[in-house]
Amino acid sequence: MAHIGSFGPLVFMVSHDGVLTFNEIEETVNTRWASHNPINDAVISEFLGPGQEEKTFKMFFSAALGVDPAESLESLRKSARAGEHFPIVLGGVPLGEYDWYIDNVGSVSTSFRPLDGKAQWSEVTVTVKEYY
Repeated sequence: MAHIGSFGPLVFMVSHDGVLTFNEIEETVNTRWASHNPINDAVISEFLGPGQEEKTFKMFFSAALGVDPAESLESLRKSARAGEHFPIVLGGVPLGEYDWYIDNVGSVSTSFRPLDGKAQWSEVTVTVKEYY
């Protein structure tokens, strides 16, 4: 089994039992600014400091690849609703200096099993932010 990394309850791995990976990581670095509006003068911008870094990545949960889409999605929902925060570890190295919390989880499921209606696969978009 190739253990690629982890984010809380999700273990990114590739093995004969299943595949759970991510792709298309989009990173955003934010800053904080204030604008002051003096009378009869131009706006004055003031740098307040760094903002939270944000990362968005896509995951593909597939029953055909040994991953229960409903169970994996529910695990992400529970973590988000509980306000949990975890390090993101890739290749044994933490991603960034701080933990990350789930800011947003979106999913699309379009293929369902005919007998019980369970999703056969889900494409999930996860947005995480730095937790200070």
